[in-house]
Amino acid sequence: MTTLNFDYQFFDSLETILGADYNWQPAPNLSLGCWSTNSAFVTAKEKKANPNQIALELTVYLNSKLTASKLNYLVAVQSGPYVNLQLTDLGLTQYLGTGVNKISQPHQSQKLILEYICPNIAKPLHAGHLLQANYAIALQQIMMMSFRAMHARRAVLTNNYWGDWGVQFGILIWAWKRLQGQVVKVSINGVEESLDISQYDTDPVMTLVKLYVWGSNQKEKVENWKDLVRQEHKALESGDATNRELRNKFFEDSKVAVEATIKRLDIPKFDYNLSESSVEPIIPQVLNYIKANNIGTADGLGWYVDSDFFVSKGVEIPNFGRCYLVQSKDGYTTYALRDICAKIMFAENFNYDKYITFVGNEQIHHFRQVYGILDYMNLLPDFETEFGKTAKKATKNGNLETIYNGMVTLPSGKMKTREGKFITANDILDTLEAEARRVIETKQIELGNPQIDPETLETRTQAIALSAIKWFNLSRDIAGESILDMQTILKFEGNTGVYQLYTYARLNSILTKNNYQCRGQDEEFVDISKFDVSKLNELEKQLLTKTIYLNDTVSKITKNYKVHLLTNHLYEVSTMINNWYAKHSVSTETDPSRKASMLTMCELLKNHLGVCLSLLRIRVLNEL
Repeated sequence: MTTLNFDYQFFDSLETILGADYNWQPAPNLSLGCWSTNSAFVTAKEKKANPNQIALELTVYLNSKLTASKLNYLVAVQSGPYVNLQLTDLGLTQYLGTGVNKISQPHQSQKLILEYICPNIAKPLHAGHLLQANYAIALQQIMMMSFRAMHARRAVLTNNYWGDWGVQFGILIWAWKRLQGQVVKVSINGVEESLDISQYDTDPVMTLVKLYVWGSNQKEKVENWKDLVRQEHKALESGDATNRELRNKFFEDSKVAVEATIKRLDIPKFDYNLSESSVEPIIPQVLNYIKANNIGTADGLGWYVDSDFFVSKGVEIPNFGRCYLVQSKDGYTTYALRDICAKIMFAENFNYDKYITFVGNEQIHHFRQVYGILDYMNLLPDFETEFGKTAKKATKNGNLETIYNGMVTLPSGKMKTREGKFITANDILDTLEAEARRVIETKQIELGNPQIDPETLETRTQAIALSAIKWFNLSRDIAGESILDMQTILKFEGNTGVYQLYTYARLNSILTKNNYQCRGQDEEFVDISKFDVSKLNELEKQLLTKTIYLNDTVSKITKNYKVHLLTNHLYEVSTMINNWYAKHSVSTETDPSRKASMLTMCELLKNHLGVCLSLLRIRVLNEL
């Protein structure tokens, strides 16, 4: 992977030298500089003065501070009521070649856990899992890069929290027992298929999917269906040997299939792989504590907490509603209680400072309830005594966060596994790879070179397919809904992952055709001994200046978790590169010094793209 020195103090020092009140932002127009402030507006309003005059005075003042501090790589320039900071040619060279300052003080140690994918047993990974996985991986790598840059003692670890418990097992177990010796028909994506559980070993996961769809569809056909399903779930929780054996079988077989898909999706190995069933030992303790402290109300065999409880305690949580921790009729535990137990148990197992859960936005209400109850429990005097100091610290308000993702739909509409309407992650990759393979082979024929090594073809096909789906997931706010149009996301132009690979390969082609020797992707800095920034035109200088915003972008993402800020940055850089390429030729440049500087610029830009794409876990190709 390409590496780059993230030198935050290059900009942090500005606050020390120039003052922290200017609210520097990336300049809206690179021709004006790299950083801009509207402080003159604020001051002018306070003093009832002309903002242009204030901006002029501020410019003179800032330049005097820069000169006194010997920051000869920056100069303040007035642009109407705005003041901009411009990098001098020396400053641009210094930043790109060696960096300016180093940070020696480490920040406070911290441990973050990202929980994502969390597949439900008997269901294949789908488009929503892809979105969570791609986003979480990118966020993890961006945070780790940011922390390393600040020499911070921090770790960002991952947990795949398997959904291996719950009412869905009641449905599966009931349907399994019901269909012994039978073959039935079930509709999967509008196609009628046979379900024969005697063929389970041939394709366990698809058999379980069909079983779940068929079992769910019996709701309106079988009298007391809901009670029958709940009874099987209750028997499972109570330790029934047959039901436990079936659950374990379904879990292990599903896990093998899911892990194969995870590997295909280039998802790194998880640091932790715990599951809903793993919290079973702590459930009695947590439930007894809740009841002993009168947190909620009994209801038959069940227990719930509702809005009235919190109002009675002087706390109001809007739209809290009623949250059942134990189901009233049959007395089995709920997803909410298991989530409360998980966060307490994980606190001890992981000793985390912050736990961030990726989950669909249809569960916003669920997590409002779970975290509301946990917040209340955490404030009770004996919570630390009961569950320990680590749990007290980890579960307090603010240390449990959620990142909600919007619905991913197909052009044909919403996916519903229960109704047999879905597209799996493997289906998505199969389709993308098939189309990518067709495009590559077509382009090879157009270039008069129809032969391509099968291994090379496979490598390119997989890289293009993964870049397409990753970019689709990461180039928009995760909270928004998105429509997965697989033809559009594979385009070689526009805001796509393939466009990024194409731009990277184009830069590599320029370097290769001009026999330029790169120092290698493991070098932090490019050799700039022959680089003369004065030989570059304004567009080229702006291109290099644009790369500086990566530091600011990464810093923002570690605070707001908006990974699409990085894809926005990348798209802007790639667009500028291709606009430059359309106007300028390195090969035909006659000035040796300018040509050498242009080639160095291309390597710098190629490395920059490589760094950004590696943070998104998009693997580059030297040629497409």
